[in-house]
Amino acid sequence: MLSSLKNRSKDWRNRLIADPRFQRFAARYWPFRSVARRRAVQLFDLCAGFIYAQVLYACVQLELLPQLQAGEKSLHDLLPGSGLQPEALRRLLLAAVALDLLEQRATDRFALGPQGAAMLANPGIAAMVRHHRFLYQDLVDPLALLQGKQRPTRLQSFWRYALDNALHNELDIDMARNGDKDADKGSARDLDMDHAPAVGSSGAQTDDYQLYSELMAGSQHMIAEQVLNAYNFSSHRALLDVGGGLGEFLRRVGQRYPGLQLGLFDLPPVIETARQGFAGDKLVPRCFAGNFQHDALPSGFDLISLVRVLHDHDDAVVQQLLERCAQALPPGGRLLIAEPLAATPGAKAMGDAYFGLYLFAMGQGRPRTFKEYQGFLQQAGFYRVRRVKTSIPMLCSLLIATVKKKV
Repeated sequence: MLSSLKNRSKDWRNRLIADPRFQRFAARYWPFRSVARRRAVQLFDLCAGFIYAQVLYACVQLELLPQLQAGEKSLHDLLPGSGLQPEALRRLLLAAVALDLLEQRATDRFALGPQGAAMLANPGIAAMVRHHRFLYQDLVDPLALLQGKQRPTRLQSFWRYALDNALHNELDIDMARNGDKDADKGSARDLDMDHAPAVGSSGAQTDDYQLYSELMAGSQHMIAEQVLNAYNFSSHRALLDVGGGLGEFLRRVGQRYPGLQLGLFDLPPVIETARQGFAGDKLVPRCFAGNFQHDALPSGFDLISLVRVLHDHDDAVVQQLLERCAQALPPGGRLLIAEPLAATPGAKAMGDAYFGLYLFAMGQGRPRTFKEYQGFLQQAGFYRVRRVKTSIPMLCSLLIATVKKKV
């Protein structure tokens, strides 16, 4: 009854807003005028969002923000190496000023703006902006993407494991259809899988691997800060980070909690690269090579972390992985999940709008709500599922779950 009344009230509100007579009335009278203006700006920003993003991308590609880090510069100081004519560069700089990336101090003199300074403080954002060109290529025709006419996508080629999983699924389907005739091709599990981008295949560029490395290192740094500021690891003895890539998250945890035993689980090629990266470090985690989609996880840890691992996998893979985590943990052991969540207050657009389309272009995974993860965890054998606040929920939310006693 209450839900029905709320829906009818919202329908009435929408009809009123869509009425041209109300729009004219709202434009003339306070306080409706301020609301109408705010709505108009929001609607225009929605229409112009792609242009804003391309201004940001151009600034990142030209490295304008690092050039201004030491102080203001003139237009002619910024011209060398830009490849632009003075008027074109001026047009870009003024666009960046309008977006608070830069500030105009005098005629043709520019300095960092508040948004630009914030970007320099978070290097992972620049790497994210650079790799967005792949997503934009996939979204040139969004309906073609949603209709499945663009496979493999450019984003799948960048995230190699998404492309491999798509190829595996196609191979498994073909084998199921053809029976033993394709037995000599091997199973999908026998194909080599790697988190690194598919350099040189499916349209991937030779600089993809460097961009991939920058993106992973930068994003893990931002996420690690969110997790470490929200959760106290001091009550744990040993942490296993599953799908932890080259171990950047574990490095951050180890620096904050030097007494904590650390373990890293990922695909064999990733683990080999991680071992090389840890060579000579004081803090070297135990490294385990495997595939969490079908291999058991190592035991001996009272805490397992899944940092930005679940959202880009399908429901069946998520459920199986959570069950493997429950099996590997002792009674009372905990699972820590750091994920962007759908329907997060203040960050709803990041969930279903951004990650919804991003993951669709990847070909796997979807944004999920806290209640959906709670259901998965309870089915896997966890209880006391709780959500821990982070300072920037747009980047990630934190879920903590405890393993039930083994029966």
